[in-house]
Amino acid sequence: MLTRVTRLSGTTSQWVAIWADTVHTYVAGLVGPNASFSTTPGAFQTARPNPSGFDTFVYEESSTGVYSTYLGGSNGSTMPTAIAVISGHVYVAGNTSSSAFPARRHSHPIRHAGWVSKLKPQLNALDYTTLLGASINGIALQQHTLRYTVYTAGYRFTGAVTPAAEDAFVVTLNEPVIQPVIQ
Repeated sequence: MLTRVTRLSGTTSQWVAIWADTVHTYVAGLVGPNASFSTTPGAFQTARPNPSGFDTFVYEESSTGVYSTYLGGSNGSTMPTAIAVISGHVYVAGNTSSSAFPARRHSHPIRHAGWVSKLKPQLNALDYTTLLGASINGIALQQHTLRYTVYTAGYRFTGAVTPAAEDAFVVTLNEPVIQPVIQ
């Protein structure tokens, strides 16, 4: 029995990822050139970073509200490939050609990179972005007592065998779990 339908207008149906539990539904998708997508006040990015290109959007729907944000850089396109959630934090992975993709540190300009971004609950702030010099196709999360492990998988072009050769890879990112202070 169908209980609810939500239409996300202004988006293309390409490169969409979804994650859901019994309370929340999260969607990462693509907004095409000259299209628009509604974001919520106080979102991480409320304006299109690259109106003439492709930008990622992240959308959350739950019993506490609806939240949405853009995620991208001002030059180049950004495409999401995967989304996962743990303890309310939203992890989105994808690929970008933007040298202005929102990351805390850019050591050098990028031509093409896979990325993993962690957004705060309600999509109002970016915790971090990690840029990887390869394409990202998937993401998985695991919670341990004192840390989270973020696994990503994808491929990179090596040119080792032929000019278009690809190597598969798995990257593990560890981050501490913030424990409440008990007084």
